[in-house]
Amino acid sequence: MPQAKLSALRRAFTAAVLPALARLCALPLLALPLALLLSLSPAYQRLSVSLDDALLRLSARTTTFDEVLAVDIDDASLRELAPQLGDWPYKRAVYALLLGYLREAGVKVVVFDIVFAGAREGDAAFAGALAQQPDTVLAAAGLRQAQAVDQPANRLLARISRPGSAQIPALHWADATLPQPQLLGDGTSTALGSVGMMWTALDEDGRLRHLPLLHQLHGRRARCPARR
Repeated sequence: MPQAKLSALRRAFTAAVLPALARLCALPLLALPLALLLSLSPAYQRLSVSLDDALLRLSARTTTFDEVLAVDIDDASLRELAPQLGDWPYKRAVYALLLGYLREAGVKVVVFDIVFAGAREGDAAFAGALAQQPDTVLAAAGLRQAQAVDQPANRLLARISRPGSAQIPALHWADATLPQPQLLGDGTSTALGSVGMMWTALDEDGRLRHLPLLHQLHGRRARCPARR
């Protein structure tokens, strides 16, 4: 083939192919901003969460916790126990009896998900039962709005938490409802971790997908679940 024809073919190929290659190379650069915008849209986030949920359901192994027993309080139980224990809410001496029964049954750790806030009848009996063994965790509840905090609550918060840090991830609360300080004694025998936060933030669809290990309020950091 004459040299002139080869040169003409190369020029034609270059003129036709190189612009197409340039456009193909530009597509990823144009797609990146579009993908970024889509990833910020609510529809994409809902789709991503749904896909993650489906993947977890398909890949997660079935796990049982035979050593854990959850004791629920329902209306039928309340009616059946009313002649012996009275009406709900129970006096806190009832929880002292319950704690003693569970210990006799061989339970290693007892976790109450009831916030025993404020002074109530039976606090002395319940506090005495709690002080016998370091095997009980009481519940606290995080609040989105700050409340007036008295000195006993401040002292209790200092006992069950550590100074917070901006470098350590934690779920922040404006305030918290804490147990009645009398239930945890004077602080000389109560170890860090006798109170645990029982509430956490749910996703917009009302499902729990993330369980924070640390909670922070008033500049203090508490663990969840808490344990001695």
